[in-house]
Amino acid sequence: MSLESTLFLQRNKKRMKISKDCYQKIKLFNGIDFNTIPELLALLDTQEVYYKKNTILYNQGDQITNIGIVISGSLQISSCDFFGNKSILTELNEGDTFGEVFALAKISTVPLQVIATQDSHILLIHPDSIFDTKKLNPLKQKFIQLLLMELTRKNLTLSKKIEHLTKRSIREKLYSYLSSEAIRNKSSHFTIPFNRQELADYLSIDRSACSSELSSMKQEGILDYHKNEFTLHKKI
Repeated sequence: MSLESTLFLQRNKKRMKISKDCYQKIKLFNGIDFNTIPELLALLDTQEVYYKKNTILYNQGDQITNIGIVISGSLQISSCDFFGNKSILTELNEGDTFGEVFALAKISTVPLQVIATQDSHILLIHPDSIFDTKKLNPLKQKFIQLLLMELTRKNLTLSKKIEHLTKRSIREKLYSYLSSEAIRNKSSHFTIPFNRQELADYLSIDRSACSSELSSMKQEGILDYHKNEFTLHKKI
């Protein structure tokens, strides 16, 4: 990787690097010049952390005090009810953010779990430094604008999931989700970030019932699939 495509950020006497490819995926940096990122982060209270695969970053009942940005790797956010039934809320990949609402609202305990599904490199930003008026300049104002846009986008994503869950049948829930993924990918052929158990957890349905319904939909020519790759052929 060339130096021209990598930023080396001096933090705590260590050099942190963000590749241009990663920078382009980070929604909170969208529209901010690549070469000004060190200046922006110098205005913020940040911490660089690494997590091994299957490490729990936050457990239900913990407090999330920082906004996280996935520099590399992937995370899964889920919740469990009193009896241990798991529901996957979302999967996070390179460039995605998490913890904004809980950190900004200073909520003392969170009703979810965040786990690394791959070895992951995370940049943490303390929210108090974002709104420190002593260091407010156009660069930080742009960052705040992007943060508000990201919060709005996530609210819309949550609304979409609620739409899937309110469908009456398992078939309708599956088709609603898969149709939204086809629209998001602008193609009838797409890949989802879930295996069968994770898909069932995401839609709050039984795994065997999920697999059975997908098999029926395939036999009826509604869709085709191989592992987590899907192709939609017609509407239900």
